[in-house]
Amino acid sequence: MDIELRRLEKSMIAQSQQRGASREKADYPGMKDDSLLSRNVQRGNKQQTYSHRVARSFLKDESPNIVSVNQPSDSLDGEFPSDCVLFYISSRSIQSDILDSPVLSRPNRYSFDLAANLLLVKMVTIIHSDIGQFVNLALIRIITQMGLAANVRFYAGATIREEGRGKEADQGWGPLPVPQGFHDKPTVTLEVGVSESHIKLRRDVEWWLHPAKGNVNTTITIKVDRKRPRLMIDRWERIDGVVQSTQQTEISKVNGQMELSNDSLTIPFESLFLRQPTGNENDITLDRETLQELANRTWSLQGL
Repeated sequence: MDIELRRLEKSMIAQSQQRGASREKADYPGMKDDSLLSRNVQRGNKQQTYSHRVARSFLKDESPNIVSVNQPSDSLDGEFPSDCVLFYISSRSIQSDILDSPVLSRPNRYSFDLAANLLLVKMVTIIHSDIGQFVNLALIRIITQMGLAANVRFYAGATIREEGRGKEADQGWGPLPVPQGFHDKPTVTLEVGVSESHIKLRRDVEWWLHPAKGNVNTTITIKVDRKRPRLMIDRWERIDGVVQSTQQTEISKVNGQMELSNDSLTIPFESLFLRQPTGNENDITLDRETLQELANRTWSLQGL
């Protein structure tokens, strides 16, 4: 856990104690006095306390309408990602100390549920940061060639709130200015998964594409295999009310040779800018060379 997160944890504990943990216990009689952090990181602890059940519901957010072109084989193992910490803390503290703080350094990513008093902190690793910035620069380069560099807004790390819940994407983009009748929020988001499972990433996708939550048009996920040189890249969209993987690219290295199942990753122009392309404008396409460079630098950081 980094220094920033330790400071955040200590601050949250102290403030919650000052504001009266007994009041929260009265609201949730099934919780023990020491469960302020819902016993924070779940690493093999299978005790099904009330806070654990609430936390699992918060993280799971089951979405039966998700389908994928190629369903991955991994399944939920009951443990939270190792680079995430789950806090049980009052909604007032989440609001004042995190969401409305004018001075808090924000190197991490946050998801929250104010009604359930839950805050999930995702620590941004070097791999997360590098992939996000690389994709962002590639997108900027393509948009600049179209003469649209001044017409895209950036939402990396911006908190998007709906119905008392919220998330921060690793990267997010939208049109500038925002067309009349649309909210100032991303239209395309990127989620990078290193320790997260495919299932956890798909839950993030469901939140972003849900009309009453993130309400974005397209979400890109990049799943990093931690054990071997392999990336799984998906473009997700909601079609006829169902979230689907509409483009998938697997990049791997076999016998020292890189193999791609698809030569490009495409973000529809209309999905990002909320209008049809004109003139020399086209869909934003990360070509084979760009994807190869992304894979090579990721594997280099992993030491693979």
